[in-house]
Amino acid sequence: MNLDNYEKKLDKMFQIKMLAAFPRSRISGRKAECIHHFIRRGQSKLTRWLPLNGIPLTISEHNDIHAGLINEQTLISQDIACQLNQLKNTQSKDFLLQVGLSHQEFLERCEEQLGEIDFI
Repeated sequence: MNLDNYEKKLDKMFQIKMLAAFPRSRISGRKAECIHHFIRRGQSKLTRWLPLNGIPLTISEHNDIHAGLINEQTLISQDIACQLNQLKNTQSKDFLLQVGLSHQEFLERCEEQLGEIDFI
């Protein structure tokens, strides 16, 4: 599987596993319909599939966040926001070199981590 397809597979897996683990919206308590990325998907591969980066929401709430009607900063702790922002500001290539992983190996580790979400 090429890396782009692998990333798309992980994106779907992230939504499915997170919704199964966190079935209620963090805002309203209603049935969650999507997982919002606190650090946007395109901003960092290091946070893209990280469970701490996912916020369960209804579609309406998700649209309101992107429209600026809901302050997403209130939906996660300041400590988690700091951790995620530190990862976002780390270049993924530098991180992979530091930990000795190829892009493929990193994606495989992300898949393993997503497979364990049921146990969070």
